[in-house]
Amino acid sequence: MIPQVYAPQGKWTSPVTSRLLVEAGLSTHYMHWRHQYQPGVGPFDVAHIEQTTGRTWVATTSRNDNVSNHFNAIASVSYVTGSHNFKTGINHRWGFMEASRPFNGDVQALRFLNGQPTSVTVLNSPVFERDNMNADLGVYVQDTWTLNRLTLNLGGRYDHFNASIPEQTAPAGNFVPARRFAPLENQPRFDDWAMRLGASYDVFGTGKTALKANASKYVGGASMEFTSPYNAMALQTEQRSWRDLDGNRSVFDANGDVQNAEIGPTRNLNFGQPSGTRRLDPNLARDYNWEESVLIQHELRPGVAVTAGYYRRQNYNLQWTDNLLVDPDLDYTPFTITAPRDPRLPGGGGEVITMYNLRPEKLGLVNELVTASTTNRRTYDGFEVTADARFENGAFLFGGVTTERTATNSCQVDNPNSRRFCDRVPPFRTMLKLSGTYPLPYDVQLSGNVRALPGGSLGGTYAVNSAIAGVPLTGGGTLNVQLVEPSTLFADYLNQFDLRLMRIFRVGRLRAQALLDIYNVFNASTATTLNQTFGPLWLRPQQIVQGRYLRFGTQIDF
Repeated sequence: MIPQVYAPQGKWTSPVTSRLLVEAGLSTHYMHWRHQYQPGVGPFDVAHIEQTTGRTWVATTSRNDNVSNHFNAIASVSYVTGSHNFKTGINHRWGFMEASRPFNGDVQALRFLNGQPTSVTVLNSPVFERDNMNADLGVYVQDTWTLNRLTLNLGGRYDHFNASIPEQTAPAGNFVPARRFAPLENQPRFDDWAMRLGASYDVFGTGKTALKANASKYVGGASMEFTSPYNAMALQTEQRSWRDLDGNRSVFDANGDVQNAEIGPTRNLNFGQPSGTRRLDPNLARDYNWEESVLIQHELRPGVAVTAGYYRRQNYNLQWTDNLLVDPDLDYTPFTITAPRDPRLPGGGGEVITMYNLRPEKLGLVNELVTASTTNRRTYDGFEVTADARFENGAFLFGGVTTERTATNSCQVDNPNSRRFCDRVPPFRTMLKLSGTYPLPYDVQLSGNVRALPGGSLGGTYAVNSAIAGVPLTGGGTLNVQLVEPSTLFADYLNQFDLRLMRIFRVGRLRAQALLDIYNVFNASTATTLNQTFGPLWLRPQQIVQGRYLRFGTQIDF
């Protein structure tokens, strides 16, 4: 089936007076798309996967039948005077998403190893999933107010978002019984506000120097991506062992019935049912950020301007997952290890590090609540100076220097091992970008781009097993610990210079543009990815910047 998309819309506009404008509109966006088996795939055919090569044949592993329909209504009133530009209005969005997963026999794939049957991926189908977006409403007021040389930009907005999962039912499948799931309301529900306070001042009254300041609150975007993960009717898969007892290379018999004797037992007694171990906080607070900036712009001469500014952004209500059955302060036992010695490590290594081992009786206990953190934060600070110059001969130059940092606090976690270096205030790092264009004789245009970007922060992840820990680690396996404090060890700066030569040819109505691009002119070989797992290969480059190369191209218009 070819995807169907409809997007009708209508809008009404009425200029009531020379100062008053009224607008209203309604639109909808309907989509229906399916992933189907190819023609020739029979009702007993499912995907075959050879694990040694990854080859898939017989049928696809992806099947769905999805429908979404969203409506959007807007209305506003604008009133414009000589000193005011006032506007108020609403926008409202609502709709739904539906999905089903029609796999043959409720089986997604049969797996083989060197041609021999090994396992089968079974499904909780039939499933008919629906998520409702009941409201995504915004009511706003804004005004631009001019007072002599001062212009104020003021705005306020109320935001309401509500999504839900209705009651859903599905008949029994080959691997699950008939199901009925109760409705879930407020998945999530947000009621919040946003604001904008901005000001611009013409310092000397000449229109050449402006001082600008801004302080604004913005709420995070919301959609049904919040909702879908908590829908119990969502598709679930489970891989079970498979013995092809009759040698027909299928879990189905000649009548298309599943041969349960060939399929191993489930590892999950709640397969196809709500897990009950992960849920969305019904009182989840919406994430938001405050942004502030102060900058000054000045025209040095016609065509040449500079801007200098300070920018700050603070993020709040960051989401985290709280396991209510495990207390990070009470349910872990501390132990210490001695970090390995290596001259590349801070202080040459040998640091005594405290780590934490989960109490054995808490292993496997899970009741997760996705909620908003009360302490985790992310704060960006940046200073920037830019210049923009246009010359009479057509030359153009733009460039800037930015020094910035992003501080994070992620100490509200379930596992105390994650608290190591959880409060990070990195140093400021500086980047340079410069680009320009210059006309040459014979209608040739030369342009270039220069970048100097700071390398990323490097770490050293060290895997600690029971032997290194000196105590049996709960559940076996390993615990990872970071040997290098983030933002204290950095990769090299990436310095790159690119050039382009361009000429336009015209013959009658024919227009041809010839290009010659030279990337990485100086053939820099800076490592962009390094191994960050501590061991013999630690800090070994895994990827470097693409080497110098030339590209010829042309574009013909007629």
